[in-house]
Amino acid sequence: MAINVSSLLLTFSTAMFGFALILGSSVFLFKSPIRIKLGIIFVIAVLLLLGYIALLYFDLYPVFEYIFVSKLSGFFSIPETTTDSGSYRSYTSSIGIRIFKDHWLTGVGVGNSIYYMYIYEFKMGIREFGEMLSPGIFPQNSFSSVLADQGIVGGLSFLAFLGGALRKFWINKNKSRYNQMFLLGTLFNFLAMLSIAPTYSLYLWVFIALGLCFIKYFNVEQSNISGMASKLT
Repeated sequence: MAINVSSLLLTFSTAMFGFALILGSSVFLFKSPIRIKLGIIFVIAVLLLLGYIALLYFDLYPVFEYIFVSKLSGFFSIPETTTDSGSYRSYTSSIGIRIFKDHWLTGVGVGNSIYYMYIYEFKMGIREFGEMLSPGIFPQNSFSSVLADQGIVGGLSFLAFLGGALRKFWINKNKSRYNQMFLLGTLFNFLAMLSIAPTYSLYLWVFIALGLCFIKYFNVEQSNISGMASKLT
């Protein structure tokens, strides 16, 4: 946990936004006394304030604004440049959507969007290129990538799988602390998918698969225990 959080902070990754969002929303997702919820909110607020003070004290806020804030704003807007990773991810994701619009039913084939990216490279309204397309670049967004590769058929299947997994985690969230961990981790992975191509990010699926297997095993164990208890009584 310490290594992962340190990596997010030191690299000013866009995933920091998802991490902060999940951390804040976790207060309202699970059953806990109001004093604990207020305590968590207070701790989060203090940490954010201390982080802001540290940036000002060490004169790092301009760097933070240049590296992270501009990256985040570029990611959540229609970019006119690709001079930072946020705008570049938005740019490649937009290309994925363009491919999907032209091949909306079944897409261009699994993994084939990489060969169609160049068709739209100079048609996305980019005025100033920093990073350009290179071999091996997919749409930097799991949903955009799936739509481009597999069309509406694959897109709906993808959403059905993610929705089904999230439903299982949500239903079982209060049965175990591990289930709560898997719910939060899966929500974070969903947000991470907005800026990561699934083709070479297999670790996204390992956590979800592990959580689903745990829930299945946990439910089986619970039913076995209940069965043994009923026999004994």
